[in-house]
Amino acid sequence: MVLSIPVPDNLDQNQLDDLNHVVREFVAVRLYREGKLSHGKLAKFLGVGRGQVDEILGHYGVVDMTVEELDREFKSIRRLGF
Repeated sequence: MVLSIPVPDNLDQNQLDDLNHVVREFVAVRLYREGKLSHGKLAKFLGVGRGQVDEILGHYGVVDMTVEELDREFKSIRRLGF
């Protein structure tokens, strides 16, 4: 499916490319939050590696970790003295 939105005529190609990237990323994260895209499909949709997906999700405030994973991270941080 293709989604079309009107944009101002005065945007150059770089601005259009940036807008396309931002909108695509926003839509992908929204679909992920709603459970309509898996982690792997999100990566494929955005054309990025799975590691980059976590960075993108973090940018949007999406924490994609289990309680056990969070607990391990907190323990590691405490061992470092923080």
